[in-house]
Amino acid sequence: MNILMVTSFPFPGVTGSPIHTMQIARGLAERGHEIVVAKYSGSGGARSSSTWEGIEVRHLPRRDWLRDFAELTVSRRPDVCYAHGDLAVITAFPITRPRRLPMIHEVHSLPADPGDRRGGAQAARDFLARRLAPHLDLQIVLSQRVAWELEGRQAVARGGYRVCYPPADLAAFRAEPRPPRTDAPVIAYAGNFFSYQGVDLLVAAAERVWARRPDVKFRIIGGTRDEALSAFSGMPASNDGRIQFVGRQSLEAMPAFLQDADVLVIPRPDVAENRTTSRKLGEYLAAGRIVVVTDVADHRLIFEPHQCGIVVEPSVEGIARGLLDAVSDPESASRTAARAVRAAEELFCLDRGVEAREAMLSDVVRRSKRR
Repeated sequence: MNILMVTSFPFPGVTGSPIHTMQIARGLAERGHEIVVAKYSGSGGARSSSTWEGIEVRHLPRRDWLRDFAELTVSRRPDVCYAHGDLAVITAFPITRPRRLPMIHEVHSLPADPGDRRGGAQAARDFLARRLAPHLDLQIVLSQRVAWELEGRQAVARGGYRVCYPPADLAAFRAEPRPPRTDAPVIAYAGNFFSYQGVDLLVAAAERVWARRPDVKFRIIGGTRDEALSAFSGMPASNDGRIQFVGRQSLEAMPAFLQDADVLVIPRPDVAENRTTSRKLGEYLAAGRIVVVTDVADHRLIFEPHQCGIVVEPSVEGIARGLLDAVSDPESASRTAARAVRAAEELFCLDRGVEAREAMLSDVVRRSKRR
């Protein structure tokens, strides 16, 4: 297949959605498909072309987007357009629609709730994405919860949707599952400090954990020093070094950091930004440690049938209880961690994720040729 991938995310990038898009592009290219990435660069920057791991990347600024993107579809003659994110599908649709080029939209975030009072570009983007959905060939969604929301809003593609979790590079995780240390166990969080990540909930929960287990240590991986100072401004100085900030780490270093911990936590609140399942969850499960997550996205749908971790209500009290449960029974935690590794392989395997998307792209191309 000749695939035109469209994105507005940094490419290459170092965080969630950019890494996800890059891994899919690399996987499809390794399977012999021709890939070109059209990167919508907004109002800044100039038109340019680069190569990432042998994949051509066209950086196209907003002012020339329609002309340049139209020329790209003519010169490259793609079989299918694969748009990652709302902005990608909105900017590509005016060109792909007249040319009857089939389009798949990978939905990276849930559109705003109907009646949301947010103004500006984000609200307009959400509105347009919902209006365009019925004209698309297929949607790939990163959680069943998003699919249900889109169905309720009648914003599903004409070819329906497929739930396909964001794949992670599980081969980087080699350690065997082990129980939490009985003395001074380490609870780790990896990610940025945006409000939707729930770091403020975790900081507040730490106080409640220490009331029962003063030996527990917290390790925060990610962000910058300024972000850390802001995020932990409410933490009393009496924590005696029991919170360690290690800063942002490379992708290659992350498996070792995760596997050095005893418990891994995703403390996200239940807000629209957290309705999709994160790639980070797959890495957490693959690390062979017990995982505590709040009840957002598909966390409960994944954890309950696989019995692979602890799901708690998205509150300070819920997070604290889950973390205390995780460190209180090491042998049970070890068995749960072993199931987590198996769940990661089943649901978040990179090869399987790419294979599933390859099959969806091929099916859309076949159906378009019959029209």
